[in-house]
Amino acid sequence: MKLKIVLCLILLLMFPLVMFAGDIQFKKLEAAYQRGEVTLDELMLNKFYYIFEPQKLSKKYFSEKLTPLKCGTMTIKNYFALKNRLKAETIRIIESYLQKTEARESTYISPMKYFKISYTTTGSNAVPSDDNDGDGIPDFVEWIADYLDTSWDVLINQCGFAAPVDNNGDGYYNISFENMNSYGYTTPQGVDGNEGTRIVFHNNFLSFPPNQDPEGNQKGSAKVTCAHEFKHASQYIHSQWSESGWIELDAAWVEELVFDYVNDTMLNFTGYEDPFSHPHWAIDHGGTGSYEDYFWQDFLHQKFDNNSYHSAPIILAFWQRRESNPNESVLTTYDNVLQQMGSSLEDAFVEYVVWNYYTGSRAILDAQGNSLFGYDEAGINGFPESNLQATHNTYPVNSSGSGVEHLAAHHIRLNPGGEEALKVMFNGQNNVSLSAVLSWTDGNRVIWEEIPLDEANDGFMSEWTKRFGALLFVVTQQTGINFSYSYQIDAPPWVSLAFTNKIDQQNAGGTLLLLEDPQNPIPSGSNKNVYEGVGYTVNTQNERFLNWTANDDYKHHDWNEVSQEYLLQHYFKALAGNNQDANFLQMHPVTIKNVLIYADDATDGQIDFHDPWYVDQNGNQPDDFITWSSPHYPKGKFGETTGGVFLEQGWPDWQPPYYSVKAEAQQTFTAHGQSITGYFLGWEGTDVTFQHADQQETPLVFHAENAEARVVL
Repeated sequence: MKLKIVLCLILLLMFPLVMFAGDIQFKKLEAAYQRGEVTLDELMLNKFYYIFEPQKLSKKYFSEKLTPLKCGTMTIKNYFALKNRLKAETIRIIESYLQKTEARESTYISPMKYFKISYTTTGSNAVPSDDNDGDGIPDFVEWIADYLDTSWDVLINQCGFAAPVDNNGDGYYNISFENMNSYGYTTPQGVDGNEGTRIVFHNNFLSFPPNQDPEGNQKGSAKVTCAHEFKHASQYIHSQWSESGWIELDAAWVEELVFDYVNDTMLNFTGYEDPFSHPHWAIDHGGTGSYEDYFWQDFLHQKFDNNSYHSAPIILAFWQRRESNPNESVLTTYDNVLQQMGSSLEDAFVEYVVWNYYTGSRAILDAQGNSLFGYDEAGINGFPESNLQATHNTYPVNSSGSGVEHLAAHHIRLNPGGEEALKVMFNGQNNVSLSAVLSWTDGNRVIWEEIPLDEANDGFMSEWTKRFGALLFVVTQQTGINFSYSYQIDAPPWVSLAFTNKIDQQNAGGTLLLLEDPQNPIPSGSNKNVYEGVGYTVNTQNERFLNWTANDDYKHHDWNEVSQEYLLQHYFKALAGNNQDANFLQMHPVTIKNVLIYADDATDGQIDFHDPWYVDQNGNQPDDFITWSSPHYPKGKFGETTGGVFLEQGWPDWQPPYYSVKAEAQQTFTAHGQSITGYFLGWEGTDVTFQHADQQETPLVFHAENAEARVVL
C-alpha cells in the first residue's frame, strides 16, 4: 500500500491533474483519465474527435446521441497548455483540425464594420445559401453579422469590456464557419493581426437543442453563440484566459446580457453540477466554475448592476482587476470587487443561495407571472429549481446534514405544519465560516435573516410562519468539503412581557396594540404572553395625553428610551425581560415664519418644516418636509389645535431625530399693496440654534417655550 501511495504521488508530480471545466459530454472520459484508464493523449484526442470527427470516438465513454458541445474554447485552451506533454502524432492530428486551409469563396463585412466573415456555400462547411432579400449575401451570414455587431455594441461600446481590435492585420475581427459538433470556438491560432483570437461558428445551427427564441431554435443558437464566443475574444484581451473554466461561466452569463430571451444554457446545460441540481457542490467543484454556474454572475449583475442591459459595472470591475492581476485566484477577485461594492464574497454568496431557493415552483410571482423576488426569470418555464435536502411538514423536528462543500449549501423546506411560529435551534460545524438562514414567504414577498451564531456556530431564531419557508445551511469559506450541521425545530415557548405608556417613568394609562393580535388591545401597564424570540410590532394607541399636569400636553417621543425609535409603531424581538415602554415628553409652543426686510406688513409666503413625529390626516408619520403657510405654529398632528415641539431635540451633537426647516431661494409676497419678491438671506431666531443658518435647508433646535425661528428674505 505504501509503495502504491508513493507511486501515485510521483505520477501526480510528473503529470498533475488537469482541471477541465463544464462539458457534461466529457465527464465519463475525464473520470476514466483520472482513474488511469486512458492516457492524456487519448483524453485530448477524444475531445477533438467529439468536435471534429465523432466517428472516431471511443464509444465506451460517450452516449449514442452526441449533443453539440457548448463551446470548444476550453478544449483548445487546454490543448495549448498540455501540448508539450502530448505525442507528436497527437499534435499532428489536433493541429490538422485547427489549421484547416480550405478556401473561402466569399467574405462579408458586418454593417458596423467590426467583423469580416468568411464563408462558403459549397462543400462540407457550407452555410445555408438562402437569400430571401436577393442581395447576394446568404441570409444566415447576415444574421451572424447582425448578432455579432449587437454583441460588440453591448459588450464594448456600452459596457466597456476590452475590445479585440485589429490594428495591424486586415482591420477586422475574423469569423469563419465549420461543420462540427460544437456551437463554436474561439482560438488564438491563425490570427492575422493583433486582435488576439478568431472565432469559428457552426456552419448552420440546424437541429441544435431547443431554446426559447421566438424566432426559432436556429436563430436562438446562433445569437447566443455570437455573444458567448465574442465574450471569449474580449476575455483574452483582458487576461489571456488565466481564469480557466471560469471564462465559460462568464461567457454563458453574457448570453443573458445580450440575448436574454433565448435561454439556451439554462435549458440545455444545467442539471449536472449546477447550483440547483447539486447545491451541496462548491461553485468551483472540480477546480473551477463553468457554464452551469453562470447563475452566480447573473445574480451579481441583477443584484449590484440593477440588471441593466446596457452596463455591467461589477462584471467590468472583475475583468479590469483580472487584467492587472491575472494570477490571482478568481474567488479572490470576486471578493475584492464585491468589497468595492460594499459587500463581500461571503455576504453575496449567502444572498445568492436565498435567490436560488426561490425559483421554479417556489418563485414569487405577481398575477402576470413577473418575478417579485430574486432572478427576473425565476418563474419562467424551464428555470431550474433547487433540489431539497429535506422537507418538514410537522414539528418538532430533530435532524442533521453533511457532505456540503465550500461555497455551497443545503436547502431545507419548511411548511407551517399548523404552527403560528417556529423556533430553529441550529448547531453548525465548529471552526468553519458558515451561515444559517431562516426565510419565509407569504407568496408576495420574501423575508430572510441570518441566524445569529456564536463562536461555536450555534444559535437560534424564532419567526412567524407563512405560506412556506426555508432553513438554508450555507458554507461561505473558500476551501474544504464535507461540512455538517444539525438542527431542532419546534413551536417557540411563551414569554410574558409588560407594555406601558410612560410619562416621567409613571404609567400614563391608555392602551397599546400588537399588530399581530389586533383584536386585543393591551391596557397600559399590563403583561401579555408572546412567542419567545419572534418579532412583533407594537403601536401605542395614544399619540398624546392632553392636560397631563395643569395645561401641559405630552406627546409620544420614543420607545424604551432609544431616541432613534421615535415612531408610534415599533418592531421588537420578544425576549425575556424585553418589556416595551412608550415614552412621552412635554410639547412646547413655538413659531416658524418668514421675515421680509423693509416690508413688515408682508403677507403670504410659505415655510417647509420637517417634524419627525408629525402624524398626518391618515394616521401615518411621513417623517418628511411638509409645506405650511407662514407663520406656522407646529401642532405635531393633523387637526389638532394645541401642541408644539420637543425642546433640546438633537442638541448638542446634532444626532437625529431632530427638527429641520427649509426655505425657497425666492418667494413672492404682498406688501405695501403690491407684489414683492423676497430672496433668501439666512435664518435667525429667538431661543433657537440652527446648524447651518446660511443654508436654505438646515436642522434646528428649539431651546425654550415660545421660541421663534425666522427665515430672512
